[in-house]
Amino acid sequence: MKNSNKYDTGIDFIIVNFYREEYVKLMVESIHRFTDTDYSIYIINNGKNEGENSGYDKLKKIFQHDETVTILKGVEQDNAVKPEDGAIEKCKIDGRMVSLASKCKTIAQQKAWKAGNREIVCSIDYDAVFLNQWFDDIKELLESNFLVTYMRYDLNIYRDQFLVIKRKDVEDNELYPNLDYKDGSGNITLFCESNKKDVHILNDSFSNKDLKNHHVLGLKYGEQLFVNEKPFFYHYSRGGSRDNNLYGDWLNSVTKYLEDNK
Repeated sequence: MKNSNKYDTGIDFIIVNFYREEYVKLMVESIHRFTDTDYSIYIINNGKNEGENSGYDKLKKIFQHDETVTILKGVEQDNAVKPEDGAIEKCKIDGRMVSLASKCKTIAQQKAWKAGNREIVCSIDYDAVFLNQWFDDIKELLESNFLVTYMRYDLNIYRDQFLVIKRKDVEDNELYPNLDYKDGSGNITLFCESNKKDVHILNDSFSNKDLKNHHVLGLKYGEQLFVNEKPFFYHYSRGGSRDNNLYGDWLNSVTKYLEDNK
């Protein structure tokens, strides 16, 4: 359904996958469980996209009956990125060196952010899960702010692991994620600071260690986000590099949480 603008109502979720489709499966399940509005989900695969047993084909199969999900081909990151290369990409504005993996992620995000047409864009990482109903709280904050997110305080940039912004503001200001400033999506922080935009920064348990006492998942790693003092989102952090045991811990803990909170 169209709203009074040119956009469809609701949210476009953006998720970049890199070889761990089970993360994505649980993330999507939590969207279905806890998102009370119209939405579309764009999953862009940055692993193998062609040939036998590709991540793209796996995702197509997993979500073949889910009409909310669109699978896109991103950057075949394993072909482009060599771990031994380290930080080899230079941010244009501040000159900070970052990994080619960060560049691959932003290239994928740019494509996926442009794919949808809903009035709100929500960027989320694949190693994350929604914990409760959240949309009404975040939408209310977005009505009086340019965007809603949380901070990476070591670099003082917004984190696109959870970032919600109006599509009109993205398109009007060409605010698709890039590596121009400090790291991926740092360009969005720079724009907001330069133009004195109001931004709502959510409380999170990485920045405030006391909030770890309120974690609802029994996991050693990760941070939990709060809105109006309610836990609503958990990000495992560096989920792509977790070993198989820690990956299994996430799958077991999140699966149980979703089953217990139907």
